[in-house]
Formats: sequence, C-alpha cells, structure tokens
Amino acid sequence: MDPTGKKPMDDTWPSATDLFTRAELQQVMRGLTGVTAAACHTGDLPGGGSTTKPTTCTLNLQISGESNDDRSKLMVNIRGFGLPQQVGKQWTKDLAQARARSAKRPGLYTFYPNKSFGTSAAYTDGTTTKVLVQHGDVAGEIWFSGIGFTTLNSDYLKSRRAYRTAVVPSLVQLLGAKLTTTAKATA
Repeated sequence: MDPTGKKPMDDTWPSATDLFTRAELQQVMRGLTGVTAAACHTGDLPGGGSTTKPTTCTLNLQISGESNDDRSKLMVNIRGFGLPQQVGKQWTKDLAQARARSAKRPGLYTFYPNKSFGTSAAYTDGTTTKVLVQHGDVAGEIWFSGIGFTTLNSDYLKSRRAYRTAVVPSLVQLLGAKLTTTAKATA
C-alpha cells in the first residue's frame, strides 16, 4: 500500500496462485504430475489495506506414489508486500520471536544466511517457511507451509528431513528468482 495506507499496491503484489507454477515445482519435486489451487482468498492485508489478488491459497499437489487421500500440499500466504519500512517492521518482530524460541529449543528453526537463495532473508521450522524478498523499493514477506511430503524418501522422518533440507531451499530460491524483477512501489 502507499505510505498513507490508502491505496492497494496491486501492481507490485503477486498472486498467491502464481508464486509456484507447475513447471517450477516439477524442477524441485520429482514425480509431480499436477497442481491445483484451492481455498484462495483475496481481501484485507496484514497491517491494513487490501488487494484484488489472492493472498492465501492451498496448492494441492499430485505426486506419483501418493494416495489421493494423503496428497501433499503447499499452503501459500503472502503476509505483506509493499514499502520496505512497513514490511521490515513486521519481519523484524517475527524474526526476533523465532530466534527467542530457537534459543530455548535448539534445532527448531533453520535460519538461512541473509541474501542466500536470492532472497533478503528466510527461515523455516521444517513445516512453515518465511521468506523476505526485496527489490528496489518494494519488499515482500511470503510464508509457505508444506503438508505431507511423506513419499520423498523411504520413511516418514527421512521424507520430512528431505523436505526441509532439499525442497524448502529450492522453493526459497524459486521465490528469490521470481520476485527480484518486481516493479517499484508507487505511492
């Protein structure tokens, strides 16, 4: 939104349905045969304002070897996209809370080095990943959660570890590559 908080920034706001395409996801996940968007919502944005583009969406994945009743999903949530000061304030608050939780429970989070994977910053708890992107005077905070992903390896724990160590960094890198061409914010 603009500095006054009155105008949505739809020119710079990506759609949650377009953040990960089938072709991009196929590069990351072997055996992916389809992606279907569901439960997509538009409307109010965290911190105020609104957008006409979906800010949340569940991407139902069809992966070879997964049964229909146990499909993997990516839940995409665009938490903020606009002027860096506004987005950065919330990011800094959430990051401080995650670091405090991590101090009490080592290993809970993986914090990726700033500027890695083409993003400003990113961290994950193994299920929910939070990514901060910035290009020019536009910043965005995007969360995605991976549900399922139990057939990536021979057992459940190995599969979830593969999700955290291979799939998540690849998805963060996709976001970094895709969102570095974002247009400048207009006030």
